[in-house]
Amino acid sequence: MISQILTSFFQRISFTIYRKKFFTLFILISIRIFNLYSLSWKFYSLSYCNITI
Repeated sequence: MISQILTSFFQRISFTIYRKKFFTLFILISIRIFNLYSLSWKFYSLSYCNITI
């Protein structure tokens, strides 16, 4: 009985850690994508301004 509780507890802890890692990875990837998008948008606006001038 005690071992069963311990195993379930450890499984829960590992699952939480895994979920946190996945969440931080997801945030990092989205930040990187957003940075790339803003960078490309800046580049596009710069080239557009150069064309109009």
